[in-house]
Amino acid sequence: MVKKTIGWAAYLAFLFVFFEITFRVLFNIPQFIYMLPFDDAFEVKWYYWWVNRYKTEGVDIYFSFDDFDDQKGWVTKANLTNYPSDVDDVAFTTNSNGLRMQYDVPFENEDGKPRILVLGDSFTFGENVNDDEVYTYLLDEKLPDYTVINGGIHGYGHDQILLHYQDDGVKYEPDIVILGFISNDVARNVIGFRDFAKPKFELEDGELVLTNVPLPAPSEVIQQSYYRSRTVDVGRIFYDVYRERTGRIKADQVAITSAILDEMVETTLEMGATPMFVFMPWGDELTAETEPLTEWEGFLLDYCKTQPELHCMTLRPDFADGLAKGIEYEFFHWKAAGNQTAAEGIYDYLIENDLVEN
Repeated sequence: MVKKTIGWAAYLAFLFVFFEITFRVLFNIPQFIYMLPFDDAFEVKWYYWWVNRYKTEGVDIYFSFDDFDDQKGWVTKANLTNYPSDVDDVAFTTNSNGLRMQYDVPFENEDGKPRILVLGDSFTFGENVNDDEVYTYLLDEKLPDYTVINGGIHGYGHDQILLHYQDDGVKYEPDIVILGFISNDVARNVIGFRDFAKPKFELEDGELVLTNVPLPAPSEVIQQSYYRSRTVDVGRIFYDVYRERTGRIKADQVAITSAILDEMVETTLEMGATPMFVFMPWGDELTAETEPLTEWEGFLLDYCKTQPELHCMTLRPDFADGLAKGIEYEFFHWKAAGNQTAAEGIYDYLIENDLVEN
């Protein structure tokens, strides 16, 4: 019996070593990484994408215009002037606080103009357009008596958006706070690694608890990667596929996202500001029939019904009207036309609901 136990243990150890060596070879091949099962909520693939990019291109975070932040994962570099994008033929400008704006906005409201803070991810940041094409810039132009502050940072989930808002956004003492809700952000709320290592909220007794911080620096992540088991990571992928197919990932996404949105609304109301959530379509959502609602559009609008002081809108009808008029939108990040449609839709809602003065 003892010999059999030892024999089985030795056999299993041999198998583990065999698979570990095999997977270590495979994970060093970029084509293998791209072939892995993928869902936005599968963080293993994001991790190895980043490791490959770090080793081949020497970029600390996913994009070169980012800086490491041990609480949020990354932030946009400050004081960029016509900085060339890593992904498109456009250029970025950021102010001294790292916001995608061409001028500084002091925390203290010196000019007395009402302020509109816009939170979001790469769509709000304006990843694939020039400075004067971002929808926040266009909205600012439409509202000369208001200051529109672009608080978007590419790649953020709602968890990072909330932390960015509570750490920095509230300092501007905005009168209106708009969240640009992108369906992809929901998946980011349940993972601890995307463009880089990121914070992650867990629910304990219905309360948000921040985990995964402080975050390791890029050099530390690379050092730790040498000891990270590739066999365990493959097992994690299969487990994530199982969770996705059984609906467990979706349930986690709904629970965590709802709690994060609760915190955003509460933070805004405590300041005496008006919260507003905007569903922003992209990809297949752009061409889907206006009715029925898309999955996460329906989630957001149902959520809004639970918050009587929250203003909500969906931009999908505005994009549908644009398509009917022959406007062509990009499948992924909006170009100039998409940003123009978003700015006009948000502006119309603000005016029609007496949130701003014309």
